[in-house]
Amino acid sequence: MGDLSPADRLFVSDLDGTLLLPDKTLGPRTRLAIERLARAGGWFTVATGRGAGATAAALGGLRLPLDGILHNGALAADLSTGAISWTAALEGPVAGELFRRACAHQMTPVAYALPAGATRAGQTVLFHGPGPINRPTRRYLESVRAHHRFQVDDGSRLGGGSMLSMILLDDPDRVGSFITTECAPLTDVRAYPSVSAYTPGLAVGEVTAAAASKASAAAQIAQSLGLGLESVVAFGDNLNDLPLLEAAGWAFCPPDAPVAVLQRVAGRIGSTAEEGVAAYLEQWLEDRQLRE
Repeated sequence: MGDLSPADRLFVSDLDGTLLLPDKTLGPRTRLAIERLARAGGWFTVATGRGAGATAAALGGLRLPLDGILHNGALAADLSTGAISWTAALEGPVAGELFRRACAHQMTPVAYALPAGATRAGQTVLFHGPGPINRPTRRYLESVRAHHRFQVDDGSRLGGGSMLSMILLDDPDRVGSFITTECAPLTDVRAYPSVSAYTPGLAVGEVTAAAASKASAAAQIAQSLGLGLESVVAFGDNLNDLPLLEAAGWAFCPPDAPVAVLQRVAGRIGSTAEEGVAAYLEQWLEDRQLRE
């Protein structure tokens, strides 16, 4: 890696399928490696599709000195205080119309939105369609209930706010069709189809504003440190990570990443069960010590 000064690198990791253990918790080895990196003067943060509350809970009290990249790059916020640094939201009419179309496709969309004037990530409101709600979507809603206020909507109220992201958890053909016919023609919308690691046989569609991506968010954080994307070391496992993985100076994915990711990212880390990110950080710090 050339110069191994920790302050000259920004390490950015996806959560689910990359940093967290298979049970969605932060492993002890990973926690120690991140804390060791911080003590050495290094920079580390996370980039995830999750919101602030769910991200903080998954990290189990681990304090990060930098903002977390949330909702696939639509929001950056301090994970301790919830203070929002910036957003890249999909505004009103388009968000509401997409939500209504998803309902018309017999899906139950789930959308995260900020009310006007919100300054804290914890003020995010979760809208979901009136149903029928499939079982995986119902389980998903239950898993995030602790962190959000819920509102049932047909797109009308969502159309008056700022949508950070919309999630569709459904049959792969139905999700793929919606992304192709409803999202792809819109220039101000970015949509990722991906597999669901936790609900085999179903697909996940993630929709954000076109300006939102983990890459653009990481670039802003790197710039605040006097760095560029060429100084970013990125870890990810899914299609929504590709913009960051392809823009970063160094990129790594686990061996069980989707084929489309494996084909485009040469670097490899160990699986989540092996705490692959932790192993990489440990080795990087060791190499640095040997050079000193």
